[in-house]
Amino acid sequence: MNLASHYVPFLKSAPPKAIKTLGLGVVLALVLVGPAAALTVDREQVAQGGYRFEVRCGEPQTHTWTLPAAAQRVEVLEPVPGQAVTDGFGDTRVATVRDVLTRTVADGIAVDVTVVGSDAACDGGGGGAWLTTGVDFRARYHLVSDEPVLVSDDQAGMHARERPSRLTANADAGWRRLRWRSWGGASAAARGAGRNYYTRIQTRFLSAVPREVRRQAKPLGTASCLRARAGG
Repeated sequence: MNLASHYVPFLKSAPPKAIKTLGLGVVLALVLVGPAAALTVDREQVAQGGYRFEVRCGEPQTHTWTLPAAAQRVEVLEPVPGQAVTDGFGDTRVATVRDVLTRTVADGIAVDVTVVGSDAACDGGGGGAWLTTGVDFRARYHLVSDEPVLVSDDQAGMHARERPSRLTANADAGWRRLRWRSWGGASAAARGAGRNYYTRIQTRFLSAVPREVRRQAKPLGTASCLRARAGG
């Protein structure tokens, strides 16, 4: 006895009008959720350092710190003009910060700090040089850059691409032939095509349907539905 001839169903292709195309002409919208044509990113940076000056009475000494050429909105936090500068032991004033100036140079943004020997450096008339304690330098600035926005259809975010021609939504669906109308803003939009799927499956048994199959496939009658609804 050939059991397969009795119990194995087959799939019958639906007529063309029963084929439903998912995604043809669909507009795909991606929403940007991160710090992303390109996305403008503004990063705040802080530069810091220190320098020991060698000063004499009334004589200016200048040291220059250089920030990146792309630095914008530079704000020097310290030192400030008029600030006292002490000797190496930190207890005697020997100089004063005269000015803090910012200028543009070939390789970046220069910050010039100039101190002038004063107070103890001018006492006694010896004219000798004083080595100061370290003068702290700290400046805040911004780096603004245009960075590419990428999208990945991998759960781990691997193999990210810019303006991809196809994307996978899950294991069974996705889009292809994507043509992007916008990219790089808070959202991106594209037109593309999806995949074709049969929407109905018809099963026909080659012999009488077994009782167990009928029992499992038989829909609930009206009374059964009412009982099920009343019970739960």
